[in-house]
Amino acid sequence: NSIGNYIVKLTVRNNQTNCEDTYYDTVYVSAGLPNFNVSDTVVCRDNEVQFFNNSTTSNSNPTYIWEFGADASPSNFTGDTPPPVSYSNNGEKTIKLTLFESYGCIRTLEAPAYISVRGPTPEFNWYSSNADNGINCLNPLDSVKYVSTTSNTYNKSPNISYTWDFGIDANPQNITSTNEDTISVLYSSSGYKNTSLTVEDSSACTFT
Repeated sequence: NSIGNYIVKLTVRNNQTNCEDTYYDTVYVSAGLPNFNVSDTVVCRDNEVQFFNNSTTSNSNPTYIWEFGADASPSNFTGDTPPPVSYSNNGEKTIKLTLFESYGCIRTLEAPAYISVRGPTPEFNWYSSNADNGINCLNPLDSVKYVSTTSNTYNKSPNISYTWDFGIDANPQNITSTNEDTISVLYSSSGYKNTSLTVEDSSACTFT
């Protein structure tokens, strides 16, 4: 029930001759246990999360191998304290920590869906009443219709805010809404218009 060196004794006796011999050997019992925690189990995509090694071991020179799950950077690490880790895609990430001790003792801790990576992926479509849908004629009565399609991309946290910037000479030029309803925009000048959409979710993850 405890770690340390134990002396094992084996005695063999011949019942016919009463000859016996004894063999002694030392067995080392290890009680290493991999364990860890993190700075946050819910993180925004591309943000860093720090892992902390809380493993217990009596070994003087153990080896730790970390596996951080899908879309992680870095994807794995060998050593006691890993660098900050970020994830490029949303989803639930399974973490593994394997402890290698001397005498060949190996133990692995696997934490399924331990890290939840979240964040909106802003996307939108636009269209006009012109025959060429990619061009809008400059007309006080012709508007460009914008609609967010952000919710089509997986995110475990619901999106709560949509902030638009429709570019120069737009009416309205900026607007913030809480839904993906279609927005009509009029332009008072011709030219290419840069439009941006910034979306925030309930985990305070914000992307443009």
